[in-house]
Amino acid sequence: EKGGVYGCSERRSQLTEKCVNPPGEAKPDVWIAAQLAKRMGLERLIPWNDDDSMAANEKAWTEYITVTKDTDHTLWGAKYDRLKKE
Repeated sequence: EKGGVYGCSERRSQLTEKCVNPPGEAKPDVWIAAQLAKRMGLERLIPWNDDDSMAANEKAWTEYITVTKDTDHTLWGAKYDRLKKE
């Protein structure tokens, strides 16, 4: 029901793609997180707020690898497009 990229501080990453749509009125996790931030008045902290959950997942992953760049836990080389190919 959901797709996304998972990474850990050991610099392993895994991309999963959605297989089926959620049933009924169920919403993707990334949508729920964005709505929660919005309702708390923190939408400025969610640059990837998007109704398209796969686009939002990609934007969230890009934000994560950007924040970890030049740290001991960098995942900079794990671009979303690269993960989709490999």
